[in-house]
Amino acid sequence: LEVQREIWVNFTTKSISYDYEGNILQNMSGIDLSCNRLIGDIPKEIENWTQLRALNLSHNLLMLMGPIPTTFSNMGQLESLDLSCNLLNGSIPIELTEMNALGTFKIGHNNLSGKIPFDLVTFDEGSYEGNP
Repeated sequence: LEVQREIWVNFTTKSISYDYEGNILQNMSGIDLSCNRLIGDIPKEIENWTQLRALNLSHNLLMLMGPIPTTFSNMGQLESLDLSCNLLNGSIPIELTEMNALGTFKIGHNNLSGKIPFDLVTFDEGSYEGNP
């Protein structure tokens, strides 16, 4: 006898709450969690969202902090990544150069330092402005 468990996911964003049944995160192509009050490091579990094409974690009231996870490179289909206007620190991981589909990359107005990896210098200056 096999017991199946129901999976419910609740998203509350921009003061609106949504309930979904099933493992929807495996099927999402874009997630916009901007302008919320996300606090702390970016969860490493995001690396499991391998089908994701767009991820926006920008403008989280300067509460999203810590380094950019090197495991973002596992999201090989990601076309747009916006991490701007947070308190992210450290250097830009060289592993991000493995994200060949990336067409939009915004990490400005954080506390990132160090050199921009060579394969990422093709993005305009606005992608990086506001960092030391």
